[in-house]
Amino acid sequence: MIQLLKKSVFARVGLCCVLCCVCCGCVGPSDSTLTHRFQQNQKDFETIVAMSNEDARLIRIAPTFTRLDDDWSWPRPQAKWGLTPKRWDEYRGLFTKIGLSGGMYRSQHGKQLFLVAYSSGMMGRGVSLGYAYCGESIPGNPDSLPPCMDHKESYDGDKYRYQKIAANWYIFEEH
Repeated sequence: MIQLLKKSVFARVGLCCVLCCVCCGCVGPSDSTLTHRFQQNQKDFETIVAMSNEDARLIRIAPTFTRLDDDWSWPRPQAKWGLTPKRWDEYRGLFTKIGLSGGMYRSQHGKQLFLVAYSSGMMGRGVSLGYAYCGESIPGNPDSLPPCMDHKESYDGDKYRYQKIAANWYIFEEH
């Protein structure tokens, strides 16, 4: 009887953990969800690329902070954000509309973007999942995204994976 009770308690705890993980976002969106989201909103993704090309000094735009190519400090005075509050709201509106909870990263040398749909954990020990955009790149540039350097349709390795979904666009995951 006690063994059965223990098994029942462990099963319930395990189920609660799984449900908590699913409900709280421990698992990112599937590739099919990301692909569908991209297909439904490709114009908005392209708008972010165009905006980022105009705001090239901004190498990181998140919902709560920005990072410039020469100033990673935060908080900074509004005059040093690298964009106006209205422009930042434009980015945030697009991020929300197309499901980019982590905003975007831009390579410092070239026109490559990582648009973050999901992230969990810490840098080097966590996971980030989203979209890679491969614009112009500089050969041998250390901050180039793997799909932009490899020029393959897909790859699945120990540290990252990607799958091409359109010209210059990939689903990209770092882990």
